[in-house]
Amino acid sequence: ATIYDDGTNGSIDDTPTVSVDDISVAEGSDASFNVVLAVAAAAPVTVNLALANGTAETTDYGATMNASYTDASGATQTLTVDAAGNVVVPAGVTDLTVSVTTDDDSVFEGPETFTLTATTATGTDAGTATIYDDGTNGSIDDTPTVSVDDISVAEGSDASFNVVLAAAADVPVTVNLALTDGSADTTDYSSAMSVTYTDATGT
Repeated sequence: ATIYDDGTNGSIDDTPTVSVDDISVAEGSDASFNVVLAVAAAAPVTVNLALANGTAETTDYGATMNASYTDASGATQTLTVDAAGNVVVPAGVTDLTVSVTTDDDSVFEGPETFTLTATTATGTDAGTATIYDDGTNGSIDDTPTVSVDDISVAEGSDASFNVVLAAAADVPVTVNLALTDGSADTTDYSSAMSVTYTDATGT
């Protein structure tokens, strides 16, 4: 007699469900997701893996997924992820690490996200990776530096400083502005500051 537990021949499908943790990663480091089967299986289990953009784009992370697990002796074993995203988890194994590279660029983008979705025959789950480039979570801070030109101004005219970011950013950048006395004091200039910029249309 052949006994089925995979959902065929009227059986209940005992294929384990899967979960994926949310993670944080410094830009340029590998995003390593924990992919966990709910229970150990007595037979190999196929898990489908798929990456998708959140606020990150495909240029921000690699398309290749590297899957591995730690065996009973403590050694790391590598598994093949095929072109369709399928990986076969050996019998008895529940915990996988799925690693994806992230691109270390010099453009300040702020926190960006992408997801790894894992699917078995009985369920699916997605984990979100958040890529940081703002100096948090071990990342290098790509926030552009700022410079201010020295200027000369006739008394009674506006003092118009040029404040320049070293590089364009993909997200808004907060700049703190403060006035300080030199040989002039606060009776010589106003404490009110107005800020303007010229947009792409020249306005």
